[in-house]
Amino acid sequence: MVNEIEKMAELRSIKNWCVTVLEFIKKKEVDESSVFIWNRMIENVNNIYSEKKLTSMRMMKRDVADFFHDFNPKEKEEITNLLGEHKDFYLEEERRKVSIIIDRKKIDNDMEFQFLNQYIDYLLDEKKPEQIEVINALLSEYEKDVNV
Repeated sequence: MVNEIEKMAELRSIKNWCVTVLEFIKKKEVDESSVFIWNRMIENVNNIYSEKKLTSMRMMKRDVADFFHDFNPKEKEEITNLLGEHKDFYLEEERRKVSIIIDRKKIDNDMEFQFLNQYIDYLLDEKKPEQIEVINALLSEYEKDVNV
């Protein structure tokens, strides 16, 4: 019984997190077809919740978290404030991705380059110069490799 209660609590928490992010994105859209797509994603989240599929809901949360990379710093701050207690998941995901790239000592593609460029804004706000130095070195190296 306790496991079922914990499962439902996690499902509800993830559902609320995903819907909040998707609604935030949807509000920024002006194109009706894009709004339709975001509505379908919200519908999918609600269906996964109704079917009580925790693994699928966790996967959906990771997918939705990827949309954060398209936000500018002001939008990231807005959505972080909206998410309240759930904001740590996003930061955790970003830190994990940064660690993977730093451990690899190489940026593999333009998406990672763009991601790290945006992540530096966060580091500047958090006053973490040691990480900024490492990331700047990776960004410079990638730019050299691309421009060769």
